[in-house]
Amino acid sequence: MNWPLLHRIPVVQHGLLAAALVVAICGLFLGAKILQKYLSLDFEISRKVVHVVCALTGAVLVAWVPDRPTLILAATGSGIALAAMRYIGLLGHLTRPNRSFRGPIAGFAAFSILLLIGARDANIQIALCVLAFADTAACLAGRRWGYRTLTAKSAKTWIGTFAFAVSAFAVLFFGELFLAGASLGRALAVAAIAACISAAVEGLATGDADNLLIPVSVALTLHLAENAWAGSLVDPIVQLAIVLAVAGLAIRRRWLSADGALSVVIVGIVLFATVGYSGTAVMTIFFLAGSIATRVRPETATQHDAREGRRAGQVWAWALMPVTAGLLFALAGHSPHFAAAFVGSVAVAASDTMATEVGRFSSTEPRLIVSLAKVPPGTSGGVTPAGIAGAAFGALLIAAAGAGVRMIEWSQLLPVATIAFLGSFVDSLLGATLQRGYIYEPGGYIYEDRLKDVHISPVLVRGLAYVSNETVNFLTAALVFCVCWLA
Repeated sequence: MNWPLLHRIPVVQHGLLAAALVVAICGLFLGAKILQKYLSLDFEISRKVVHVVCALTGAVLVAWVPDRPTLILAATGSGIALAAMRYIGLLGHLTRPNRSFRGPIAGFAAFSILLLIGARDANIQIALCVLAFADTAACLAGRRWGYRTLTAKSAKTWIGTFAFAVSAFAVLFFGELFLAGASLGRALAVAAIAACISAAVEGLATGDADNLLIPVSVALTLHLAENAWAGSLVDPIVQLAIVLAVAGLAIRRRWLSADGALSVVIVGIVLFATVGYSGTAVMTIFFLAGSIATRVRPETATQHDAREGRRAGQVWAWALMPVTAGLLFALAGHSPHFAAAFVGSVAVAASDTMATEVGRFSSTEPRLIVSLAKVPPGTSGGVTPAGIAGAAFGALLIAAAGAGVRMIEWSQLLPVATIAFLGSFVDSLLGATLQRGYIYEPGGYIYEDRLKDVHISPVLVRGLAYVSNETVNFLTAALVFCVCWLA
């Protein structure tokens, strides 16, 4: 039967085709449930079969259905339909015990995001294939052979992350070779870089967020590779080697925990792709200076940092704004305003870090910045003359490094250093007022976080419960970023 109206209204055509795709995808999930029930399959195996088939279905649809609006409608509709089916109990056997159905929904959300931002078809297909095969390999290998977790709190294992990296490299290599049409050498280099970033993302992601973050990180890495590394293959290979060497050294010296090192891999590769060797050198100087300063008197450092090193949250608290500045610097055609924002956001991180570490050598007791009352060493918002000197040194060190590598002009050295130095006082002010503080007994020491294995309920005596030290660091870096950008 001929329906000419349908051919004249594109929205109707998109909707009908999208509805057909939604029905097909939902039918796939129901079919998997039936097979699992009658074949008595382990829930993890059947779940990963669905995981692989759905991701591959998305990759095939990108090639077969060139119309982006239809695909976006199908992806969004599938997520909504699956959530409804899970809610009424139709898909309960395809989820882990006591787990929600957020994983598949996150996967469809990633598919929709890549379509909306206009990612290349080949990059979307490769990203979905990485999610299908590498994430499955990580899950199965980790459950079978994984005994050592990345961190004490993480369920991810080293063997699972390694299996992910190897599988992702294979998928990326053949995807670049046959889907993107890259040369052999370029496919090897891009696959190695993207595999490292996606493996780091997989190791850091918690819950079901990996289904969203893995495809997006792969597609963005491939996009960066097409633009930042369009020429020689020497640079990306050397840059990857440098990043891995620094991360390995940091783990060996216990400057970073495992998730902190994975974060450094992501930060390093993104900075190399956006601000090049110059900007990455500035960040490396801060990282090495701060790490060495922490280890000068490790017995006076915090218990966690002395044992495991800085965690991922601590890394990203200071690194997120420099990474943002680097991305904007590259997108804006190497704008000097974003170059200054990059150097300033790194400088305030160095200023605050050196203030803390040098302040531990002070012969005088710290005083709270808001009241000048004496407080125990290590209290957030406490300042000392030695700490203030350390803050000035850290700000000047990074500003001078930025001028030395020509990220900023020498005439900008003192303004950027001054802004960063003042930013460290803002950090102390926020730490003394907004940052949370708990006590376990009247008049006792104020802790920034709840203590493990302590059954006494703490009392919030300062700040807001959701404002951590990492939150304060990020807000300070964001403020300095904005001031340096506008100045």
